Amino acid sequence: MSMKVLFVRFSATGDIVLSTGVIDYFHRKFPEAEIDVLTSPGGKAIFASLGSIHQIFTLPAKSSIIQMIKLYRTIPDYDYVFDLQGNLKSFSLAAFVKGRFTHIKKQSRERRAFVKNRKYKSELTKHVVEKYAEVCLSPFNIEIPELEKLRPRFPDFEGLDVSGLSFPNFIVLHPYASQKNKEWPGFFELANTLIFNGINVVIVGNGDKPWPKEVINFSNQTSLEELMSIIKKATAVVTTDSGPMHISIGFKKPTLAIFGPTTKEFGFYPSFERCAVVEDEELDCRPCHVHGGNSCPQGHFHCMKAITSQQVFRRLHDLIKESKARKVNP
Repeated sequence: MSMKVLFVRFSATGDIVLSTGVIDYFHRKFPEAEIDVLTSPGGKAIFASLGSIHQIFTLPAKSSIIQMIKLYRTIPDYDYVFDLQGNLKSFSLAAFVKGRFTHIKKQSRERRAFVKNRKYKSELTKHVVEKYAEVCLSPFNIEIPELEKLRPRFPDFEGLDVSGLSFPNFIVLHPYASQKNKEWPGFFELANTLIFNGINVVIVGNGDKPWPKEVINFSNQTSLEELMSIIKKATAVVTTDSGPMHISIGFKKPTLAIFGPTTKEFGFYPSFERCAVVEDEELDCRPCHVHGGNSCPQGHFHCMKAITSQQVFRRLHDLIKESKARKVNP
């Protein structure tokens, strides 16, 4: 079917990454469609890695209303506009661009109610990529496929040569997060355990923590493209609930995520092949914050402190073993 469509997703990095598999699936369903994207400047490299994107429009996060209007007036009309953002900035596009708009159902109220009093759990069953797929497939009465078919992916990303990364086998640790509660305090000990077992360790992300001298520490030193390049070359990734977790999933790396204050009901759980989660499912105070929060409401931080480095190391070992077996017997 020949048509012009526009996907809208401004931020954040993880959300943008999660949309890539959905856009790729749409492209495979409609290979003749001309697909454009409206995003933030940070999303340009991610969407460019898809190959199926015709044109990318970018709007900086701190743009004024005048800047936004100026950009929107340059965007052509479309047959369909798929709004994966669902905020005032994306809703405003309809005043300048003609097309059939469909918007994501974010379920923000339901998520807040679930945190506060555990209501609406049965309604919070869809992964975010399924919600994205619903936006662009429902106008054509196409059923949402199984989750793995919507997995994030970067088919045209070739990667960069990152200085200081000369060895072939290494584990990437991403210990940082936008919310402090999502940062597991056992990463230093895990790094020591990996090093003791003869495993090269690479640290990535933005933050400031002490590390064993044997690690290769890229904290605060990489662009998004460099971060993606490092993860693409990794043997496996251990990460917080964060954007790099989704990047690792996009490269089909064995991905071990450590979840504390957040849970699968928020829709960002790594429910794909070659992924696993370490968490304390017995705590009745989880989740405590829609985005994770920066301090434990109970004051004990058991959801993270109870997870040991040996527990994570063993699960990582098993995950890598399972992933190797899957490659042999796909």
